[in-house]
Formats: sequence, C-alpha cells, structure tokens
Amino acid sequence: MKYVCECWIDCDRETVVRLFTDFSHYPRWQPNFASVERFAGEDFQPGFHGVLNYHGDNKVRMDMFVEENHLPDRLSCVYQVPDVWNRCIDTFEDADGKTHWKMDVEFRFKEDMTLHGELFKQATQRGMDQFRDFIMESLRESR
Repeated sequence: MKYVCECWIDCDRETVVRLFTDFSHYPRWQPNFASVERFAGEDFQPGFHGVLNYHGDNKVRMDMFVEENHLPDRLSCVYQVPDVWNRCIDTFEDADGKTHWKMDVEFRFKEDMTLHGELFKQATQRGMDQFRDFIMESLRESR
C-alpha cells in the first residue's frame, strides 16, 4: 500500500528539520512515545538502527532504520513491527520562510490491509498535523 500526505508549516525549514530530527522532542508530538534505544549509527544518519518505544494501552517497540539522509531536503527511514514493514520518505521544501513537508509512505503487511488504507493515511496525516502544531506551539513559547 502506498500513499502521500502533505503539510504546510509556517516556520523556516531549518527549524522544522532540526526539531523533526531530535528524539528529545518526540513526546511532545507523538502520543505515547516513551524512549529510543540506539543500537547502531548516529541519530538520523544512514546506518542508524534504533527502537522507538511507545507506552499506553498498546505498548509497541518499533525498529527504525535510516536509509538515506539528504537533509534539509530529504530523509528516508524504514520502520518495522512484527508483520509490518513501513518506509517513509520525508521531503522538506522551503517556500518563502514556510516549509512544505511531504511524506511518501509505503506499507507492506503480512496480511492484506488494503481495506484499511484510508485509516493508515488518516493516521499519518494526523501525525504530521501534530508535528506542525508542536512547531507552532514551540514558536509561541519562544517569543
């Protein structure tokens, strides 16, 4: 299953990318994010392997692998949980002091999940919107 989501952020690309690639901010925009365990490489650099831990009703341990880092333009990561493989290619485009964030998403499942495709797309968009809202809140706090 493949789809694309987009989000406009009223903030410069440098700030957006800096906050996006800082695990210490994840709890502020990813519900239930608990921690990251690092196994190989440097954060967000090619060869990085870590596990993202989420708490709550549905505890999840998600492997994260960075395939490519061409930031501030592009970042490609693979995420895995049992029976699910997910690649996200994030692109960040500068547009007169604002940032256009586009995410090309690919999922591979052990079972056919085509019927649930719209739910996955909505969840991705919700996560992007939460990140945008976190950025805007951070900007308000810093003023």
